[in-house]
Amino acid sequence: MDEFNAGELLPNPGGETETEILDWVTRDGETALHPSCTARMGVDDMSVVDPLFMRVHGF
Repeated sequence: MDEFNAGELLPNPGGETETEILDWVTRDGETALHPSCTARMGVDDMSVVDPLFMRVHGF
């Protein structure tokens, strides 16, 4: 796969300090995939996961 490796693209090929990395995460970080992999926790009719036992309701 080395032929496809263009090197580091983000946050910055030259930026390696902790401050530069944290600044980039603060500015560009997102949770775009988070909503697709979660289940509502609670005890109401719309909830899927029981918060007390961390299991799907009904099992």
